[in-house]
Amino acid sequence: MAQWAVGEDNFAADPPNAALSILIGTEPQEIIMELMSPRIEGRDLVYDVKILQGNEKATGETVSLFIDPVGRPMSPTSVAGVHRRTRRRVVRRAVR
Repeated sequence: MAQWAVGEDNFAADPPNAALSILIGTEPQEIIMELMSPRIEGRDLVYDVKILQGNEKATGETVSLFIDPVGRPMSPTSVAGVHRRTRRRVVRRAVR
């Protein structure tokens, strides 16, 4: 949180998006949101959110939150960058 506004590509200037996936019966619903103003409240990390898409009143018992990766999307240290390197290695091995 101390680095929220640090650096050229920071979260304060370009807040991360997140997808909240809620299973309602057998149908998944997704709420896309922008995360802002992180803070610790007790043992919880809390954000203010801006709903970008989806029904903010959706409820369900099975819920998952997916937050954009930290770092530039395809940087070597980001999740996407690691997966990209793995795919390249797999493709090269398959071609040989």
